[in-house]
Amino acid sequence: MALKPSGLIDLPGGIVDSIQHLYGGDFAQWAGGVLVTDGELILGAAGASGAHALEDEEAAQSAVQRWQKNRSDGRK
Repeated sequence: MALKPSGLIDLPGGIVDSIQHLYGGDFAQWAGGVLVTDGELILGAAGASGAHALEDEEAAQSAVQRWQKNRSDGRK
């Protein structure tokens, strides 16, 4: 489940309610976040916000893909 973009994770209501409570309501269960990986290694995550949720996720994915391409081309 954790290796999917945020928009593809189907969270049960109880989990979402618990996370909302834990973070005082500062948790948004919408698309916009993607993992930053190097093969099977998870390096971190990137996210975007401000447009439609799916557009946010596309923007984050595009940025991660560009970073990965630059990294594989030797540009850091």
